[in-house]
Amino acid sequence: MQKLDGLAAYHWALDGTRQRSFMTGLHARVKSGLSSLLMTEAWRLALLSRSIEDSERDIDWPQPRQHENLGHAAAAVVMASAAVEAAVNEVYLAAVDRNYTGFPLLSSEQVDLLAEVWDIVESSRAKPLKKHAVALAAVGRPAIPMGEEPGQSAAALFELRNLLVHFTPEWDDGLNRHAKLEQRLAGKFEPNQLSASARGRMLWFPGRCLGAGCAFWACRTAYSYHQTFAELLGISMRLPPDDRSP
Repeated sequence: MQKLDGLAAYHWALDGTRQRSFMTGLHARVKSGLSSLLMTEAWRLALLSRSIEDSERDIDWPQPRQHENLGHAAAAVVMASAAVEAAVNEVYLAAVDRNYTGFPLLSSEQVDLLAEVWDIVESSRAKPLKKHAVALAAVGRPAIPMGEEPGQSAAALFELRNLLVHFTPEWDDGLNRHAKLEQRLAGKFEPNQLSASARGRMLWFPGRCLGAGCAFWACRTAYSYHQTFAELLGISMRLPPDDRSP
Protein backbone atom coordinates (compact mmCIF):
# COMPACT_ATOMS: atom_id res chain seq x y z
CA MET A 1 0.00 0.00 0.00
CA GLN A 2 1.39 3.40 -0.96
CA LYS A 3 0.21 6.91 -0.25
CA LEU A 4 1.62 10.07 -1.79
CA ASP A 5 2.06 13.16 0.35
CA GLY A 6 3.56 15.94 -1.72
CA LEU A 7 6.98 14.65 -2.68
CA ALA A 8 7.03 12.08 0.12
CA ALA A 9 5.76 8.55 -0.34
CA TYR A 10 4.77 6.45 2.66
CA HIS A 11 4.50 2.68 2.59
CA TRP A 12 4.30 -0.13 5.11
CA ALA A 13 7.26 -2.45 5.30
CA LEU A 14 6.89 -6.18 5.83
CA ASP A 15 7.79 -5.79 9.50
CA GLY A 16 4.89 -3.39 10.02
CA THR A 17 6.97 -0.25 10.32
CA ARG A 18 6.09 2.84 8.38
CA GLN A 19 8.73 3.80 5.87
CA ARG A 20 9.14 7.15 4.18
CA SER A 21 10.96 7.98 0.98
CA PHE A 22 11.28 11.24 -0.90
CA MET A 23 10.74 11.66 -4.62
CA THR A 24 11.99 14.64 -6.54
CA GLY A 25 9.54 15.74 -9.21
CA LEU A 26 8.09 12.26 -9.63
CA HIS A 27 4.49 11.09 -9.60
CA ALA A 28 3.89 7.42 -8.90
CA ARG A 29 1.18 5.75 -10.98
CA VAL A 30 0.05 2.13 -10.92
CA LYS A 31 -1.92 0.16 -13.50
CA SER A 32 -2.79 -3.51 -13.08
CA GLY A 33 -3.39 -6.03 -15.84
CA LEU A 34 -5.91 -8.86 -15.50
CA SER A 35 -5.45 -11.07 -18.56
CA SER A 36 -2.73 -13.26 -17.05
CA LEU A 37 -4.75 -13.89 -13.89
CA LEU A 38 -7.87 -14.78 -15.86
CA MET A 39 -5.95 -17.24 -18.04
CA THR A 40 -4.21 -18.80 -15.03
CA GLU A 41 -7.56 -19.33 -13.34
CA ALA A 42 -9.06 -20.82 -16.50
CA TRP A 43 -6.26 -23.42 -16.61
CA ARG A 44 -6.74 -24.14 -12.90
CA LEU A 45 -10.47 -24.68 -13.33
CA ALA A 46 -9.88 -27.01 -16.27
CA LEU A 47 -7.50 -29.07 -14.13
CA LEU A 48 -10.10 -29.26 -11.36
CA SER A 49 -12.68 -30.48 -13.84
CA ARG A 50 -10.28 -33.14 -15.11
CA SER A 51 -9.56 -34.27 -11.55
CA ILE A 52 -13.27 -34.74 -10.81
CA GLU A 53 -13.90 -36.68 -13.99
CA ASP A 54 -10.90 -38.92 -13.42
CA SER A 55 -12.00 -39.75 -9.90
CA GLU A 56 -15.76 -40.18 -10.50
CA ARG A 57 -16.18 -41.41 -14.07
CA ASP A 58 -16.68 -45.01 -12.90
CA ILE A 59 -19.42 -44.01 -10.44
CA ASP A 60 -23.05 -44.25 -11.53
CA TRP A 61 -24.69 -40.99 -12.55
CA PRO A 62 -25.44 -38.62 -10.87
CA GLN A 63 -21.96 -38.52 -9.35
CA PRO A 64 -21.39 -36.65 -6.06
CA ARG A 65 -19.51 -33.79 -7.76
CA GLN A 66 -21.15 -33.69 -11.18
CA HIS A 67 -22.62 -30.23 -10.61
CA GLU A 68 -19.27 -28.97 -9.36
CA ASN A 69 -17.69 -30.35 -12.52
CA LEU A 70 -20.18 -28.48 -14.71
CA GLY A 71 -19.44 -25.31 -12.78
CA HIS A 72 -15.68 -25.60 -13.18
CA ALA A 73 -16.00 -26.16 -16.92
CA ALA A 74 -18.43 -23.28 -17.40
CA ALA A 75 -16.20 -20.94 -15.40
CA ALA A 76 -13.14 -22.02 -17.41
CA VAL A 77 -14.91 -21.08 -20.64
CA VAL A 78 -15.90 -17.66 -19.30
CA MET A 79 -12.46 -17.01 -17.80
CA ALA A 80 -10.60 -18.04 -20.96
CA SER A 81 -12.72 -15.85 -23.22
CA ALA A 82 -12.44 -12.96 -20.76
CA ALA A 83 -8.64 -13.37 -20.80
CA VAL A 84 -8.59 -12.94 -24.58
CA GLU A 85 -10.55 -9.70 -24.39
CA ALA A 86 -8.58 -8.38 -21.42
CA ALA A 87 -5.32 -9.06 -23.25
CA VAL A 88 -6.28 -7.14 -26.39
CA ASN A 89 -7.59 -4.25 -24.28
CA GLU A 90 -4.26 -4.17 -22.43
CA VAL A 91 -2.42 -4.02 -25.76
CA TYR A 92 -4.50 -1.06 -26.91
CA LEU A 93 -3.99 0.76 -23.61
CA ALA A 94 -0.24 0.18 -23.79
CA ALA A 95 -0.38 2.08 -27.07
CA VAL A 96 -2.51 4.80 -25.47
CA ASP A 97 0.19 5.13 -22.79
CA ARG A 98 2.76 5.48 -25.60
CA ASN A 99 4.69 2.49 -24.35
CA TYR A 100 6.74 2.31 -27.53
CA THR A 101 9.19 -0.25 -26.14
CA GLY A 102 6.28 -2.70 -25.81
CA PHE A 103 5.90 -2.69 -29.61
CA PRO A 104 9.44 -3.37 -30.84
CA LEU A 105 8.39 -4.15 -34.43
CA LEU A 106 6.11 -1.13 -34.83
CA SER A 107 7.08 2.44 -35.55
CA SER A 108 6.06 5.20 -33.16
CA GLU A 109 3.57 6.35 -35.80
CA GLN A 110 1.96 2.91 -35.87
CA VAL A 111 1.70 2.84 -32.08
CA ASP A 112 0.12 6.31 -32.13
CA LEU A 113 -2.39 5.11 -34.72
CA LEU A 114 -3.22 2.09 -32.58
CA ALA A 115 -3.88 4.45 -29.68
CA GLU A 116 -6.24 6.55 -31.80
CA VAL A 117 -8.10 3.44 -32.98
CA TRP A 118 -8.79 2.48 -29.35
CA ASP A 119 -11.30 5.32 -28.96
CA ILE A 120 -13.17 4.06 -32.02
CA VAL A 121 -13.40 0.40 -31.01
CA GLU A 122 -14.29 1.31 -27.44
CA SER A 123 -17.01 3.84 -28.34
CA SER A 124 -18.50 1.46 -30.91
CA ARG A 125 -18.53 -1.38 -28.35
CA ALA A 126 -16.66 -3.63 -30.77
CA LYS A 127 -16.70 -7.34 -29.99
CA PRO A 128 -13.44 -8.91 -28.76
CA LEU A 129 -12.45 -10.61 -32.02
CA LYS A 130 -13.28 -7.43 -33.94
CA LYS A 131 -10.88 -5.53 -31.69
CA HIS A 132 -8.10 -7.90 -32.74
CA ALA A 133 -8.94 -7.51 -36.42
CA VAL A 134 -9.01 -3.71 -36.23
CA ALA A 135 -5.70 -3.56 -34.37
CA LEU A 136 -3.94 -5.71 -36.97
CA ALA A 137 -5.46 -3.78 -39.88
CA ALA A 138 -4.54 -0.44 -38.34
CA VAL A 139 -0.82 -1.26 -38.34
CA GLY A 140 -0.83 -3.11 -41.65
CA ARG A 141 -0.52 -6.64 -40.29
CA PRO A 142 -2.27 -9.67 -41.86
CA ALA A 143 -5.68 -10.62 -40.47
CA ILE A 144 -6.25 -13.82 -38.54
CA PRO A 145 -8.33 -16.01 -40.92
CA MET A 146 -11.62 -16.83 -39.24
CA GLY A 147 -12.31 -19.78 -41.51
CA GLU A 148 -9.36 -21.76 -40.16
CA GLU A 149 -7.63 -22.34 -36.85
CA PRO A 150 -7.21 -20.64 -34.46
CA GLY A 151 -9.78 -18.11 -35.66
CA GLN A 152 -12.49 -20.70 -36.20
CA SER A 153 -12.28 -22.06 -32.67
CA ALA A 154 -11.96 -18.56 -31.20
CA ALA A 155 -15.28 -17.59 -32.79
CA ALA A 156 -16.87 -20.76 -31.42
CA LEU A 157 -15.41 -20.06 -27.98
CA PHE A 158 -17.10 -16.67 -27.80
CA GLU A 159 -20.35 -18.15 -29.07
CA LEU A 160 -20.23 -20.70 -26.25
CA ARG A 161 -19.33 -17.97 -23.78
CA ASN A 162 -22.33 -15.91 -24.93
CA LEU A 163 -24.62 -18.90 -24.54
CA LEU A 164 -23.46 -19.25 -20.94
CA VAL A 165 -23.62 -15.57 -20.06
CA HIS A 166 -26.86 -14.85 -21.94
CA PHE A 167 -28.46 -18.26 -21.54
CA THR A 168 -31.94 -19.05 -22.82
CA PRO A 169 -33.37 -22.60 -22.39
CA GLU A 170 -34.72 -24.58 -25.33
CA TRP A 171 -37.07 -27.59 -25.49
CA ASP A 172 -35.48 -30.85 -26.59
CA ASP A 173 -37.85 -31.10 -29.59
CA GLY A 174 -37.21 -27.51 -30.67
CA LEU A 175 -33.48 -26.97 -30.30
CA ASN A 176 -32.16 -24.05 -32.30
CA ARG A 177 -29.21 -22.09 -30.92
CA HIS A 178 -28.05 -25.06 -28.83
CA ALA A 179 -28.16 -27.43 -31.81
CA LYS A 180 -26.24 -25.03 -34.05
CA LEU A 181 -23.51 -24.66 -31.45
CA GLU A 182 -23.33 -28.42 -30.99
CA GLN A 183 -22.75 -28.83 -34.72
CA ARG A 184 -20.13 -26.10 -34.70
CA LEU A 185 -18.22 -27.68 -31.82
CA ALA A 186 -18.56 -31.27 -33.05
CA GLY A 187 -15.25 -33.09 -32.78
CA LYS A 188 -13.39 -30.27 -31.06
CA PHE A 189 -13.33 -31.90 -27.61
CA GLU A 190 -14.44 -34.98 -25.73
CA PRO A 191 -17.83 -34.81 -23.96
CA ASN A 192 -18.13 -34.65 -20.20
CA GLN A 193 -16.94 -38.08 -18.99
CA LEU A 194 -19.47 -38.13 -16.15
CA SER A 195 -22.36 -37.92 -18.61
CA ALA A 196 -21.47 -41.31 -20.12
CA SER A 197 -23.30 -43.17 -17.35
CA ALA A 198 -26.40 -40.96 -17.42
CA ARG A 199 -29.67 -42.80 -18.01
CA GLY A 200 -32.42 -41.49 -20.18
CA ARG A 201 -31.97 -38.58 -22.55
CA MET A 202 -29.44 -35.93 -21.60
CA LEU A 203 -29.22 -32.88 -23.83
CA TRP A 204 -25.81 -31.99 -25.25
CA PHE A 205 -25.91 -28.59 -23.54
CA PRO A 206 -25.04 -28.28 -20.78
CA GLY A 207 -24.67 -31.84 -19.47
CA ARG A 208 -22.54 -33.39 -22.21
CA CYS A 209 -20.83 -30.23 -23.41
CA LEU A 210 -19.46 -28.79 -20.19
CA GLY A 211 -16.65 -30.94 -18.88
CA ALA A 212 -12.88 -31.17 -18.77
CA GLY A 213 -12.61 -31.64 -22.52
CA CYS A 214 -14.50 -28.41 -23.14
CA ALA A 215 -12.57 -26.55 -20.44
CA PHE A 216 -9.16 -27.47 -21.84
CA TRP A 217 -10.31 -26.74 -25.38
CA ALA A 218 -11.40 -23.27 -24.26
CA CYS A 219 -8.04 -22.61 -22.60
CA ARG A 220 -6.00 -23.86 -25.54
CA THR A 221 -8.15 -21.89 -27.97
CA ALA A 222 -7.74 -18.68 -25.99
CA TYR A 223 -4.00 -19.17 -25.68
CA SER A 224 -3.50 -20.09 -29.35
CA TYR A 225 -5.56 -17.16 -30.64
CA HIS A 226 -3.73 -14.67 -28.45
CA GLN A 227 -0.38 -16.21 -29.42
CA THR A 228 -1.19 -15.74 -33.12
CA PHE A 229 -2.25 -12.13 -32.50
CA ALA A 230 0.90 -11.38 -30.49
CA GLU A 231 3.16 -12.90 -33.15
CA LEU A 232 1.51 -10.89 -35.93
CA LEU A 233 1.83 -7.70 -33.92
CA GLY A 234 5.36 -8.52 -32.77
CA ILE A 235 4.66 -8.17 -29.05
CA SER A 236 5.22 -10.29 -25.96
CA MET A 237 2.63 -12.84 -24.88
CA ARG A 238 0.29 -11.75 -22.11
CA LEU A 239 -1.46 -15.09 -21.52
CA PRO A 240 0.43 -17.88 -19.71
CA PRO A 241 0.51 -21.50 -20.92
CA ASP A 242 -0.04 -24.40 -18.56
CA ASP A 243 2.36 -27.30 -18.96
CA ARG A 244 0.31 -29.46 -16.56
CA SER A 245 -2.60 -29.78 -18.99
CA PRO A 246 -3.01 -33.25 -20.54
